[in-house]
Amino acid sequence: MARRRTAPGWSAAVSGRKRGKRLTDVIRVNVSLIDINRFAEMDAIYCEYFSEPYPTRNTIGVRELWGGAQVGFDVWAVVDDG
Repeated sequence: MARRRTAPGWSAAVSGRKRGKRLTDVIRVNVSLIDINRFAEMDAIYCEYFSEPYPTRNTIGVRELWGGAQVGFDVWAVVDDG
């Protein structure tokens, strides 16, 4: 897994620089894996970035991802408009 090319992007994407979000604000993560047999490897990396209570997660195996990626993430975070 291209760990250092993908996982740090979670923090940058969630922080959104303008909203000040953190990974602790994440409530859901959808994961797409080219090789579902690498779930344990992805899970170990995931657990380095998230802690209990973990966000809801859905993981599926897919045939291919854009740009030849091996793993794809769709990360949802809570936004307080108040």
